[in-house]
Amino acid sequence: MAQVGEALTVEVMHASVREHRAIAKAIVDGDGVAAAAAMRAHLERAATLAVASREADVEPPPLSRGAQ
Repeated sequence: MAQVGEALTVEVMHASVREHRAIAKAIVDGDGVAAAAAMRAHLERAATLAVASREADVEPPPLSRGAQ
């Protein structure tokens, strides 16, 4: 989670808890298909959040001498 820094809002954390609960419920229920789908959706959302946060923190490279 460290890679998302300031993107970890209360709403994001609540969504993450809901997702983890859905994954755990599917596992406890013995529904591997649902568990896999819930895990995939969770990881995709987390990756999207991490990439967006990372892109927001990246500074553009300095201009080369030829571009000034």
